[in-house]
Amino acid sequence: MSQGPKKPEFPNFKRHPTGPVDPVGPSFEELRARSRAKNFDQRFNSPFGFHEPNFKKRWVWERHPRAFMWSFVFVSCSLYFSRPIYIALFEEHSPVHHERAHFLKQQMIKQGLWDPPFISNLFTKDGRSKEE
Repeated sequence: MSQGPKKPEFPNFKRHPTGPVDPVGPSFEELRARSRAKNFDQRFNSPFGFHEPNFKKRWVWERHPRAFMWSFVFVSCSLYFSRPIYIALFEEHSPVHHERAHFLKQQMIKQGLWDPPFISNLFTKDGRSKEE
């Protein structure tokens, strides 16, 4: 025996020839009336309906790790090197400071510990220039 055409397994979504078909469920007006009615859905009556959990506030270094790392390094280096930078750039040196620096340099030259950087071939071992 021959079987007729098979019925499709999926629903047909073609437009209905007689116009829109009533949807299953409440109409738009009914839904609007329900939403206007106070507490129509018991889920929203509960205090846990729109409960937003309160999480513990994280530390600054957890919220912004890279910014904290760079700022920590900058502040640490600034504190550690503040005095030498101030002395090198802004402090007025008295003649006593210059005499002491010259004395220490001469002591290092006598002990053989003074090798001027970048221009070591211009000086002899006793600290005098080669041109003298």
